[in-house]
Amino acid sequence: MSETLLDAADVARHCRCSVPTVRRRSAIPEDPFPSPIQVGPNCVRWLEHEVIEFVASRPRVTKKRASISTDNQNLSAEPSSESKIKGQKEAA
Repeated sequence: MSETLLDAADVARHCRCSVPTVRRRSAIPEDPFPSPIQVGPNCVRWLEHEVIEFVASRPRVTKKRASISTDNQNLSAEPSSESKIKGQKEAA
């Protein structure tokens, strides 16, 4: 069985984080982040299946939490009635 090995940049892409974050989290023994394998004197790689399992194990954002972030943004392209009145006064 051939196992795919990933470098730090590949792991960062899978996890949607930076390469320094991959290296930092890999160095913390109690962190559930996958540990690298030493393949050479200055070369480490991660097992692809371990990285995929780690990403799949992360908690999902709930619909309630997701709606909070969108509630704070004004998604309407139409100006509010207050700004319409203000614009009419400035034009007069």
